[in-house]
Amino acid sequence: MRYQSTNIAQNILSAEKSNDQPLVREMVIDEIVTALKDRPVLVVSAMRESNIHVPQDITNKEIADKLAYALTFNDEFKSKIPNIISEQSKQKIAAREEFSNVDPVITPIVIAVGGAITGAFKQAEKKKDLEAQQEATKQVIYSKLLGEKKKTNWIPILVVSGVLLIGAIVVWRVTKK
Repeated sequence: MRYQSTNIAQNILSAEKSNDQPLVREMVIDEIVTALKDRPVLVVSAMRESNIHVPQDITNKEIADKLAYALTFNDEFKSKIPNIISEQSKQKIAAREEFSNVDPVITPIVIAVGGAITGAFKQAEKKKDLEAQQEATKQVIYSKLLGEKKKTNWIPILVVSGVLLIGAIVVWRVTKK
């Protein structure tokens, strides 16, 4: 990730200023998945308040599906994302005793991030675009929450090995004569 600051609100605002909406989406999804791992009650309660049915015995895959749906289609849930990020930031800062009095500073900054989040998760105009956006979001959440392994891209490996093999054959033929 390009932004190494521990202040997620500052990172999101910087990415939004540079008009990098995919990066804003990735940072927001990262923060929500982190909140889901650390404090699932925070995210689940926001989903329930947004009229998304979340049963008590839900699996991680099901919650990832519902989260992708909420990020794509549910404006009420999107409006709760700054609060989730704010609570996550407060927890991170509270863990460090030297910053225990920073609470009044965090909330206004994170609330300002709401516009950037809304822009990053804006509604697509066509149903197919919405479905594609939901599927892409779902795949990102799956990889971050469930830890799915990345697939190896074999094409560059095959190309390099083929070139090396051809080079070895040429050298062999030249040295044979």
